[in-house]
Amino acid sequence: LCPSLWLCLSISLYLCVCWTHCTCRCVAVSLCRCVAVSLCRCVAVSLCRCVAVSLCRCVAVSLCRCVAVSLCRCVAV
Repeated sequence: LCPSLWLCLSISLYLCVCWTHCTCRCVAVSLCRCVAVSLCRCVAVSLCRCVAVSLCRCVAVSLCRCVAVSLCRCVAV
């Protein structure tokens, strides 16, 4: 679990990186929350987690696509 819910760095509008053992969850345009381990690019308010290079697990009603081992992209909500 994350030590803090706000240990994310907004690189651009929808791209965030967590420096701890967290993943980025988009809660607003450039607002993120940490939840698990990865690099997440959100197109909408959703949570994606990469399980493998081509396998994504969504914890929201959305479609995801893994670009890399720990890069997940949400394509729809």
